[in-house]
Amino acid sequence: MRVRWRGMLFYPRSEWLSASGIAPDDVDGWETGTATFAEWQRHLARALPELAVHDLARKLADIEERLQAAVRAARFAGVSWSRLRTVTNTATANSARLRGTTDDRHRPKSSGPSVEP
Repeated sequence: MRVRWRGMLFYPRSEWLSASGIAPDDVDGWETGTATFAEWQRHLARALPELAVHDLARKLADIEERLQAAVRAARFAGVSWSRLRTVTNTATANSARLRGTTDDRHRPKSSGPSVEP
């Protein structure tokens, strides 16, 4: 059996007039994170506590993908791994994570001595 969610707050139309028929933000709360939207968020947190973990994991995956693209661009521009570790505050032991899918095939060949991988 599927149960429909009903908010605990009540917003009578007579108190929240709208020329367009769309609920004003004081009722909807989408833009401000208040009112019905905030109530819905609280409901989701109670009903699906794992949802926050899922959402953050997706954001982390997106950020890691963007970081790897930025690292590839920096390496292509000739920035050393040492410099990248410095600007990201990443310890040497964790620098492999910075590398991600980065490879040096896309980096211009230099005629000078090889720089740290």
